[in-house]
Amino acid sequence: MITNDYQLYVVPAQEKSQFGRNMGGLLIGINNSINKFVNTLSQCKNFITFKIDKKCGLRDTITLVFAYCPPQKASEPIFESLLEKLSENNNVSSIAMGDFNCRIGNSLSNNKDLTVNPRGNLFIENFGRVLDNWNIVNGNWG
Repeated sequence: MITNDYQLYVVPAQEKSQFGRNMGGLLIGINNSINKFVNTLSQCKNFITFKIDKKCGLRDTITLVFAYCPPQKASEPIFESLLEKLSENNNVSSIAMGDFNCRIGNSLSNNKDLTVNPRGNLFIENFGRVLDNWNIVNGNWG
């Protein structure tokens, strides 16, 4: 059973969709074999940030940020908050992952999707200035 082998970290869903379903929230499972090397740095309604010590067998200590960005909140400063979380640990390698609900076309990645939406423009504005150190994996690659 998953709960026996993993420590589960939960951010509950915050809102109902227009169809009455819960939306948002995060469920992260970290295997018990490395959990003693994991520190939760922060948790809020859109992010969970962990630091994983290299003592668990990694080449370097890394910061992992798991994010969910609600699609209807395009004006919220989600990406600014994400960059702030990542810059708090600027001496550590970082990985940001999750559902950003944005379409960035192929301006920052080798993506077949050419569409850029308003959330995608915000992503490009915020991450475009720091992308020398980032690789973007997004959308339909086939």
